[in-house]
Amino acid sequence: MAAAWRPALAVVLLAIAAWGARVIWLDVLRYAGSRPFGGDFGEAMEIQLANPRSVVYGPIFLIESWLRTRWPDVFSITAFALANVPLIVVAFVASVLAARLRPFLILAALAGWLAPNLLAIALLDVANPEILELTLVCLAWLAASRGRRIAEGSLISLAWMTKLVPVIFVLQLLVRREVRALGAVVAVAAVLTAVVAIGIGLSPLEAITLVLVPFGPYGTSLALPLFETTTFAGLSSALGRVILGGEVSGTERFSYDELLRFRYTLHYVAIAVAVVLIGAASWSAHSVLRSLSLDRTLALGLAYSIFVAILPVVSLAAHPHTFVLLLPAITGIVLALAADAGPRRLIFGGAIAPAYVLVGVPLVPTGIDRVLGTSLVGLTKNVEPIWPALWLAVVMIAYGIVLARRAGHERQATAGAS
Repeated sequence: MAAAWRPALAVVLLAIAAWGARVIWLDVLRYAGSRPFGGDFGEAMEIQLANPRSVVYGPIFLIESWLRTRWPDVFSITAFALANVPLIVVAFVASVLAARLRPFLILAALAGWLAPNLLAIALLDVANPEILELTLVCLAWLAASRGRRIAEGSLISLAWMTKLVPVIFVLQLLVRREVRALGAVVAVAAVLTAVVAIGIGLSPLEAITLVLVPFGPYGTSLALPLFETTTFAGLSSALGRVILGGEVSGTERFSYDELLRFRYTLHYVAIAVAVVLIGAASWSAHSVLRSLSLDRTLALGLAYSIFVAILPVVSLAAHPHTFVLLLPAITGIVLALAADAGPRRLIFGGAIAPAYVLVGVPLVPTGIDRVLGTSLVGLTKNVEPIWPALWLAVVMIAYGIVLARRAGHERQATAGAS
């Protein structure tokens, strides 16, 4: 029965992927490409250039600013924006190679990458650091799947040196006891930190506080919640808007000191949630990686996808384009659901799908609305992306634990029967 439906399903998936690619072409490359790109990346680059001894994001971004200073006509904001497209292609190809997907599953993963508007938002906003992060993580996943430990550790370190949050993938290396990969992480981080410290004249202490924990001259204020606009889409900011019942209007009843204390309280709540999620993700990854009953490709794919799924939630200063980091998890989800069977696949597949529908209002319903005059997209327009992202993180953590335990029980039952 499944084989009979496969050609029709392939046509549907191809149509979804084609529509998503069409919208990205029209909204990003054709129309937006005719006017200057900017977004958060352009603003951050201006801050970096105006404060050359600061580290706004990380060493990679600082090196990009050096290139822009030296060759402004070559390394323009538009050039960085257009470079994001091949980076996404590399990331997708690396993820499906790491997961060793069959052609039909590659098509399913492609539709999953293109159906939400996560990619379009990131490309329009020139989310170069985030797209670099996800590309490096996908390449690290590919290196791990081929047993290239030093390459995996080096790529994870480069992702960490792009922005702080990918450092959580070091925990996965600790779970797997990959000593060579951990050594590569330390070596690459040390080299890049030394290059930046020498390049902008930092002391060793400044190198640690500005490079390894890159908040530049802003201190912790960069991660404090801002409720005034949904441009700040992190957990603490979204939670503040829920409590205040809105954006700007909700802050009027507070004095400056009260509002500052409220911001710090939410900041610490977000940190606590992040710590819990990172611990739970480590436990889930440990379960799948140590399971003797799970295929190695599946276990590795699940472990990477679980950590990818928590990235936007543990990013304290998240923006709408930050959620593009969730895309590599789609490949891992396709891999896991294809290998699973029975009610468990339906339960977890049904729990995961709404998260991607809500975290990035899909491009396909937009097309349906245009053709049929419906308002499917309007049903989700008021949902902040952090909430479905948090749901996705919890579901992925639970899926890893349940799948590992079920596989262990099935192995024991098979051994007992024999």
